Amino acid sequence: MFFLAGDRGRTLVYRVAAEGGKARPLFENAPVRDGPNDYAGPLNRLAPLGGSLCQIGGFTLVVRNSATIVVTLATPLRPAEVWEGNYDQEVWRPLTSHNNPPMPASVLSEPDEIIFRSTDGTTIQGWLMKPVGWRADRKYPMILSIHGGPHGMYGYAFYPAFQVYAARGYAVLYLNPRGSSGYGQKFSDETINGWGGGDYRDLMTGVDEALRRYPWIDSNRLGVTGSSYGGFMTNWIITQTPRFKAAVSVASLSNLISFYATSLYQDLVHAEFGGFPWDNYDLLWQWSPLRYVRQAQTPTMFIHGEQDNDVHITQAEEMYMGLRRRGVETVLVRYPREGHGLREPRHRVDALERTLAWFDRFLK
Repeated sequence: MFFLAGDRGRTLVYRVAAEGGKARPLFENAPVRDGPNDYAGPLNRLAPLGGSLCQIGGFTLVVRNSATIVVTLATPLRPAEVWEGNYDQEVWRPLTSHNNPPMPASVLSEPDEIIFRSTDGTTIQGWLMKPVGWRADRKYPMILSIHGGPHGMYGYAFYPAFQVYAARGYAVLYLNPRGSSGYGQKFSDETINGWGGGDYRDLMTGVDEALRRYPWIDSNRLGVTGSSYGGFMTNWIITQTPRFKAAVSVASLSNLISFYATSLYQDLVHAEFGGFPWDNYDLLWQWSPLRYVRQAQTPTMFIHGEQDNDVHITQAEEMYMGLRRRGVETVLVRYPREGHGLREPRHRVDALERTLAWFDRFLK
C-alpha cells in the first residue's frame, strides 16, 4: 500500500506491506541521478530524499518492466516538477524542467527553520523568510501567514505569495501551531472545542520568538494574513491584540453559529465542536471573532469569493460590517464566480496586488 503523509513539514510517499508492518518513505536513501535537468546549487539537498527539504504533492504508480512511481516534487526554492523513481534501483530522475530555473536565485528567499516552545512547553515548528536583499543595518516589517484547516500543514514547498512578499521587502513568518497535521493525532486534536486557544498562543509565541531571534524585524510593523481557518485566525487575532498594524483576511470565518447555517461544510462544526449550534451555542459564540469585534483596532481587508459554499461570503460581511460600524478602517473585496479559493488567474493576481498595497500602506 502506498500513501502520502505529512511529517514535520515534509510530505513524502510511504509504503507499507498489505499484511501490515512499519511504514517507511520511498527512496529514503536514494541518490538523484545526474542529468540535464538536475537542480543546481543548494537544491542538491534533494539527495538523499529521506533527509531532503522537499514536498511531494501527488503521485501515481506505473508498472513498466519494473516498479516505477511518478511524483510532483517541489522545494522551498523551486516550483513543482515531475520526477520518476524506481523501486528496485531507488533512484530519482526529473522528467520535466518547466521551472528550471524560474528566476535567478538572488531574487528568492530561502526560509530558515524555527523550532521553539510554546507557552505550555509544546514544541512548535515554523519558518521565516528574510526579505530579498536583506541588510543587517536595516529594520524590516514582517507578515505572519496562517494556514487553513485547522489541520493543514506548512512545510518545504514553494510558496509563490511568500516569495512575492519577500521580494517586496517583508519578512514572512509561517508556523504549524497545534491543530496542524504532521505531528501526531494528539497535536492535531488540540484545537477541538477551542479555536483561538492554544493555537493562538502558539502563533503569538512564534511571533515573539521571531522578534527575539531576528532583531532586524520591526515589532511596530507587523501584518497578519490567512485563508479559511487562517482567515478565522486572522479575525481572531485582530480582536485579541492590537500588535498587528494591518491584516488581510481571506475566505474567513467570523461567526461559528451563522457559519453552520450557511455552509455546506457543517460536519466541520460537528467534528471540531462536538454537536449542533442549538446544543452548543455558548461554546460556538465563545470562539467566534465577531463576539469580540468591539476590541478590534487593526485596519483589515477582507477577500472573498461570491460563490464560496464552504465559507459563505456572509462570514466576511458580518466581520466587515462590525469593523466599519466601529470606525475601524476596512475594505471588502468580492470576486464573482469564485468559490473557496480564487482560481481565475486575473483574480489571483488582483488579490495579491491588493494584499501588497494594503500592507504597504500600513507597514511601510
